[in-house]
Amino acid sequence: MRPGCNFALPDSLVNPFLGALGRHGLGSRDREETTDDRIPTAIWVMAHLRRCSAAGIPATLVRRGDASGGSVLLKLNQLDLGCRVLTRTRDLEGRPAWLAALNGHLVPEAEADAYIGRAVQRDPDLWVVEVEDRDGEHPFEGKMF
Repeated sequence: MRPGCNFALPDSLVNPFLGALGRHGLGSRDREETTDDRIPTAIWVMAHLRRCSAAGIPATLVRRGDASGGSVLLKLNQLDLGCRVLTRTRDLEGRPAWLAALNGHLVPEAEADAYIGRAVQRDPDLWVVEVEDRDGEHPFEGKMF
């Protein structure tokens, strides 16, 4: 029971993240055994898509991967200039970073899509997010390598 309440609230109402973790296959036993305190990929991606929407940045979830620990691939669509593909990673200090695929070059959209298709075949847990921005800016934290 919570202080000031005459009834017990389920964990999902007290802490929405606990409810979300449960929906994505991480029960309370799994949460205790997990050594990585990073939030599940599903929550991270959905929070960033919501942030993009609030800022008026066109962003789309192209492919949903593993909810708890899938990698994230970002397709930066610079419209008629081409596309850049980035993979979410960590730097040596453990901070978020982005690794440029295809030598960091702008490529035609068909080539970027073919690369993404091959990446999904190798890693079925992969999340794919597409952001449209002519200048190639994206709202996700982390430096680019």
